[in-house]
Amino acid sequence: EIAAGLVPLAFVKKYLDLQASLVMRALMKIPGFRNKLLADPNLAFKLGIEIGIGIITKCSAEYQKRKPNFRKELDFALANLLMALIADWMLVYLPAPTMVFNPLKARKAGLLASRFPFVRNLPKNAFQKVPSMMKPFTLTQRVGALGMNGAKLFAVGTFASFVGVACTNVLTEVRRRLDPEAPVLNKPQNVLNTSLLYGAYMGINSNTRYQILAGLEERYLGAIFQKPGNFALASGVLRVANTYLGSLMWVDTLRLVGMQPQKEKK
Repeated sequence: EIAAGLVPLAFVKKYLDLQASLVMRALMKIPGFRNKLLADPNLAFKLGIEIGIGIITKCSAEYQKRKPNFRKELDFALANLLMALIADWMLVYLPAPTMVFNPLKARKAGLLASRFPFVRNLPKNAFQKVPSMMKPFTLTQRVGALGMNGAKLFAVGTFASFVGVACTNVLTEVRRRLDPEAPVLNKPQNVLNTSLLYGAYMGINSNTRYQILAGLEERYLGAIFQKPGNFALASGVLRVANTYLGSLMWVDTLRLVGMQPQKEKK
C-alpha cells in the first residue's frame, strides 16, 4: 500500500515515531486507537490531562458536597467518579481526528456507514482539518459531525448517569434497611429524569464545547506552540478552563430545570 501511494510517507514516519515509545506502542494495540494517535500524537496526553482534571475536580466536588460524612459515603463518591471518568474519556476520544490510510476501505467500514452513506465521510469533529487524500468537508458534513457526536454522547451520558444514579439509590436503600434509625444522608434521585438530563447536557453543551476545543488545539495551538512542552501547557490550561466552565454550566442547568434550586438569600 505504501508503494501504491495509498499510505503517505508522513503516516509511516508518525507510525515509526510512535512505535519508538513503549507506552505509545501499547496504546496503538487498542482497536481504533492507532489511527487516532497517528492523526493526533498528543491524544494520549489530552486524555491523561482530561482524566486527571476529572479526578481532581470530581473528588473535590464530592468532598465539598458530602463532608463531614465523606468517609462514610466513599462508595457513593467512587461510583459517581467512575461514571464521570467514562464520560470524560468519550468527550475527548469521539471528536479526536482519525487518520485514514485507505479512503476506499474506510468507506466500506462500519455497519452504520454501510447503511447510511452520508455518515462515511463525516469528520470526527466539526472543525477538523481535512486529512490527506480526502476531499474537503462540506458545511453539511461538519454540521452532521456535530449531530452525530451529539447523539453518541447523549447515549453515553444517559447510560453513565443511569448506572451512577441507580447505584447511588441502591446503596442508599441498602443502608436504610441495614440501619433504619440512621439519618438519611442522600435522598433517592429520579433515575430516568436525571439520566436523560445528563445525556442531553453531554450531547448538546459538552459536545459543542469539546468540539470547539478539539478544533482550537488542532488548528491554532499546534501552530502557535510548536514545542511539545509549550503545547502541553497551553492545552492543559485550556482544558482546565473548559472543565471549570462545564461544571458551572451543569449547575446552572440543574437550577434551570429545578433539580437543584438556589438557596434563598437571608
